[in-house]
Amino acid sequence: MLRRCLIALACCASIQAQELWMPAVFGDHMVLQRDAAPKLFGRTKPGAVVVAIGSWDDERREVKADADGSFAITLETSAERGPFELVVEADGAKRTFRDVLLGEVWLCSGQSNMEWPIRATKSGVEGARENLDPDVRWFHVPNRPSFTPRADCEGAWQPSEPESIGDRSAVAFWFAHALREELDAPIGLIQSDVGGTPAESWTSVARLREVGGFDRKLALVAEAEAAGNELSTQFPAVLFGGMIQPIIGYRFRGAIWYQGESNVGRARQYARLFPAMIGDWRERQGREFPFYFVQIAPFAYREDRGEAAELREAQFLTMRNMPNTGMVVTADIGDSADIHPKDKRTVGERLARWALAHDYEVEVEFSGPVYSGSRVEGGRIRVFFDHADGLTFGDRGPACLTVAGSDRKFVPAQAKVEDGSILVWSDEVEAPVAVRMAWGAADEPTLRNGADLPASPFRTDDWPLVSQG
Repeated sequence: MLRRCLIALACCASIQAQELWMPAVFGDHMVLQRDAAPKLFGRTKPGAVVVAIGSWDDERREVKADADGSFAITLETSAERGPFELVVEADGAKRTFRDVLLGEVWLCSGQSNMEWPIRATKSGVEGARENLDPDVRWFHVPNRPSFTPRADCEGAWQPSEPESIGDRSAVAFWFAHALREELDAPIGLIQSDVGGTPAESWTSVARLREVGGFDRKLALVAEAEAAGNELSTQFPAVLFGGMIQPIIGYRFRGAIWYQGESNVGRARQYARLFPAMIGDWRERQGREFPFYFVQIAPFAYREDRGEAAELREAQFLTMRNMPNTGMVVTADIGDSADIHPKDKRTVGERLARWALAHDYEVEVEFSGPVYSGSRVEGGRIRVFFDHADGLTFGDRGPACLTVAGSDRKFVPAQAKVEDGSILVWSDEVEAPVAVRMAWGAADEPTLRNGADLPASPFRTDDWPLVSQG
């Protein structure tokens, strides 16, 4: 306890000793969101006049620091790329940031499938080096849990370099590469991810109390931190405090997210928790920014009682119920024996499709078939989808479809594509009432659209998660 207090006092003294302190996310080589109004923030002497000048327009902006020394200055950035210089001054103190680019900034977060490095993927380091672009800049947030929200972290902006690219997030790299090819603009990636972590670790204490069910754990974590004990990255709120709070004020275009495996088995809770986490981040950024995420891939979990399918359904419901969100389906690129599928390039490119279509007005199909409804037609059930142009089962034919009657005993089904929908039936079920697709944890369905994007798993029977989504 004494050691922690001394460290905290030393940090406060360090900040106070600096006449002009700003978080590490502001630094040389950074990418500021272009055509926007990002804020510069930090601390200086109480009441001091803080001045900021960016060389892209040389306009002088100033603000008076609050009584506690905190300040925030709103910039106006242009569409020019740079490099530029940004100068911030306060009461004789001066910070100069060099090699600043104006471009598109994205937060990349989640657990191990977002963290998974390029060197361990199908495309490999050589594939990344062949597509290396120094205008893609990285800010990696170090893995440091903290129950008390931190004002800063120890990261630094770095251009993409051949020597270090193998350790970067493969999903983020290929996402950025796809954006660069279309936009020809610098890309800034804030990578904040930790393997094996549940969504509650990335959510604030206040929001977890609203979700409910975490009070006991939160109390235990608070006690552990007060005692100076090491905090597990799986504890609730600790990655929000240590790895999101320090960067959430930095203006970014949107976020990409790959997580969910650590919440399998708690789908009903996740259906409340995941949207709450997204809303939490958005409120703290002060904007309903785009949030695109990856549905968990097929994997043979030790026990399969439909829990993985229900988690995927919770993710689907989040997309359906929350505005400005999008979901990438990975049902066709999983590995039933490996929870970390090696094809991360396709994942990143599919995330980029959502961003390009919704945020950059690029005409591209961004989603595979999405279940929209069904009706019984005699001894068959017709299932309807959005994004169904070119609907097909491909060369493999129908797979992972089941149908049930009123006894709710699901059996393998036959199916065919007809008029942009599918007809599903089984000779074993005379009066069908429900269809499910890919309800097994490791199922790899074949349904896709003309853009070669796979359909999300679905069920037409009761959705117990809907009221909780």
